[in-house]
Parts: sequence; structure tokens; C-alpha cells
Amino acid sequence: MIQGSAPGQGYHRASVDPLASSPRPCGRKSGTLAALAIALLLPAGLAAQVAQPLGGLLWTEIFVFLLPAMLATAGSNLDARAWLRLRAPSPRAALLGLLTGVAAWVLGSALFAAARAVAPAALVERYDLSRLFEGPPVLQGAFTVAAVIVAPLCEEIAFRGHVASAYHSRHRPAAAIGASAFVFALLHLDPLRGPALFVLGLVYGWLAWRSGSIWPAVIAHAANNAIAATLALAMGAAGDEPTLPWALGGVAAGAVLLALVVALLRTAPAPSPGPIPLADPGDPSTEFELRRVPRSLLFGALAGAVTLLSIVLPRVLASH
Repeated sequence: MIQGSAPGQGYHRASVDPLASSPRPCGRKSGTLAALAIALLLPAGLAAQVAQPLGGLLWTEIFVFLLPAMLATAGSNLDARAWLRLRAPSPRAALLGLLTGVAAWVLGSALFAAARAVAPAALVERYDLSRLFEGPPVLQGAFTVAAVIVAPLCEEIAFRGHVASAYHSRHRPAAAIGASAFVFALLHLDPLRGPALFVLGLVYGWLAWRSGSIWPAVIAHAANNAIAATLALAMGAAGDEPTLPWALGGVAAGAVLLALVVALLRTAPAPSPGPIPLADPGDPSTEFELRRVPRSLLFGALAGAVTLLSIVLPRVLASH
């Protein structure tokens, strides 16, 4: 859990604070605008992934999810460590993050299997991501690193850091966690994985809120992706699709496992919201101003634009 923090550092410890009835923090940012900014950048990421799957995936994680969250935080006079929940977690919270990731994989994979069981074969084929792991060993390893390390870090900072903090600044915890989970699922643009991603978003969002740090959620996200990637590498396209009854049985088993892990974390006191954490407490404004953004982040944005051109332009020229 978060230790007591100085004024302007976000959240403080409280002995009792139920999820649905926690008061809202002082000051507000818009989670919907944060989500819209990601949505507007997402087509560029999709174009990069079409042109070059691995390079495009890395570009999307860094320049659609991670960098915009950092730019918005810095430009809005927000303390990045508190706003993005970058505080180090307790060892207990980190361990529970790992256990949560394993339990969430059972539940999420079963939900995904249930969706595949009732979906048309053409739709299942269209959204089959296992093909990403069918290339040469070096490429398989690179995709695994991207899935297990890069994606969890970038997406958790964006969704459970910036987007969720913005929703928490306007809404009670249950609504904020639900809204950020919906955005997380929606912006993956995968109708078959959508229900599983929404549930995983709820789990990661609750874990980040309850622990006061995104790192347990990063660990859970990485554990989930590591199991999925390992199975994809080991099994490929082999094996029969699970039937709907088997998938629903997996959903029940995953829900029980997840409930047991969540019960362990609920024994700790929940956080109580405080004022929005300001990078400069002498300036009360949280309106985005470009002058506040460090030059290193601006150069990073420029590098992203140049990199995007280097990925997409050869594909465009080749098509002509």
C-alpha cells in the first residue's frame, strides 16, 4: 500500500475506504480526453504494424501509449511519480501481482476461448495472433520480449497510470476502474479478446488502485502475456479449439482463483484520495501547456515521427 505522502503527492493511507464509496480527489483531469488522444494516434500505429509487424508493434507501444502519457503528464504540471503511480510497491504487493497475473490468465484465456467457440470461423482466423510467433527463432524471441516486457510497461503507464488517474480525479474508484478498463479493451480493436481484455483491465486497474502503484499491475500483465506467449511458441496452431462448456468451466475456475488472490490484497487498507499531485505546487493550473514539456520528451516525439516515416514509407513506395 501507499505510505502517507506529502501534500500534492496524491493519495494517503486510510484505515477503511470501500471501493464504491471512496470520495473523489481534489482537482480534475479528463480520462475521456486522454483516451481520445490515444485513439487519434492509434491509426498511425496500425499503419506501422501493417508495414512491419514487429517494428510497428514497438512503435505503437512507445509512441502511442507511453510517450503521450508522459507528455500529457509533464505538460499538465502533474508530478509523474504520483500521477503515473510509479512508486515502488511493497514486496507483498509485487508477489500478489504475480499471483494475480497467473489467475487472471486462467480467467482471461477461458473468456477468450468462449468467445472463439461461438464466433464465426472467419472472425477467429482474422484475429489469430498466434501467427506472430511462427517466424524464425530470432523473430519469435523479439515478439516475446515485446509482449512480455515492452507492452506491459507501456500499456500500464498509459492505461493504469495516466488514463486511470484522470478518471479517478473525476469519479469514484469503481467507475474510474471500469472506465479505464473499457478504454483498454476498446482500443485493442479485437472483438474476440474484448471481453477478456475488459476483465483483465478491471483486475489490473483494481490492483494498481489498491496497491497505489502500477508495478504490481505491470507484473500481472507481464505474467499473463508470458504464459500466453510460451503456450503460443510451444503449441503454435496445434491442438483442438476448446468447446464452449470447457471454456465456461475455465471461466469458473479462473474466477475462483482470482477471488482467492484478490482476498489476500483486500486485507490491506485501501487508499484515500487527496489533491491532484502537482509538479510545481506554486502553480495550481493543470491545463496542458507545451512550455512545461521537457525538451527530451519533445525530441522523443520528433524521433517517433521520423521513425514512423521510416517504417511506413518503404511499404507505400513499394506498393506504387
